[in-house]
Amino acid sequence: MNPILKMVPRGACVLGTDRYPTALIAKSLSGTCGVVCFQTNLGNEAWIYVNGVQPSQVMFGGKTEVFTNPAGGVAIGGSITHPALPQPILRNQAGWMIYGSDRVSSSIFLRGGMTTAAAPVWIPPAIGLMNNGTQHGPGTDIHYLFVLDTGAMMTLYNGTEADYKAPPGAATVVAAIAPSGGLSGPTLNWDTLRRDGRTTLSDGWRGIQSPLVIQSAGKSAAIGLVTGDFLGATALYLNPATKAVTTDDLQTWYGWSGA
Repeated sequence: MNPILKMVPRGACVLGTDRYPTALIAKSLSGTCGVVCFQTNLGNEAWIYVNGVQPSQVMFGGKTEVFTNPAGGVAIGGSITHPALPQPILRNQAGWMIYGSDRVSSSIFLRGGMTTAAAPVWIPPAIGLMNNGTQHGPGTDIHYLFVLDTGAMMTLYNGTEADYKAPPGAATVVAAIAPSGGLSGPTLNWDTLRRDGRTTLSDGWRGIQSPLVIQSAGKSAAIGLVTGDFLGATALYLNPATKAVTTDDLQTWYGWSGA
């Protein structure tokens, strides 16, 4: 059996490398940061986004917060002050996977699905972040960020594979906010998901668990939310010791994770 199948759920979309610290980066227009979007079972969209550029604050919110009230989201981690100029700006390092464009508002999109059992169960959209990977031997320490939606509240969780497979399990609540719809409209039809700048990297609509897993060498994998000019580049990752969700400047994370 391929070793990767022993580390992640069957049907997972696996990105990254076991040679370098890996960051999955959403790049957007200069002055605005890329985002990660989870579509819920009720057709709402939950977003991890950045409020501000210098300093920046990672937030969790719905459509309303992202587009009309960024400060109204729930803060994840602390405020981040990026290194001052002049300095070399890292734009494309080994292990960085960049999606999006500096010409259009860009997002990485994750879609859940329903099992095909007699009593269907919702499969939440999820990102798995690998910790403590080693060169030529990625680790099995993977925790998952996933979103559940009750209709009254969308909740971002951080948990193990077992928590993700039977949500929420013993997963930790990262942030929660009332839903406010989505760009896709009220239906879950595939045709409504295609939008300029949107990259769909996980889609479990066929009834199987299809998380997006980022493998990495170094201390942690990361999600990067950056401006098109990389002057505002933010990383979200998991502390390799406590597994707590952590945020930092992307360049700072890169040096730390590979140190």
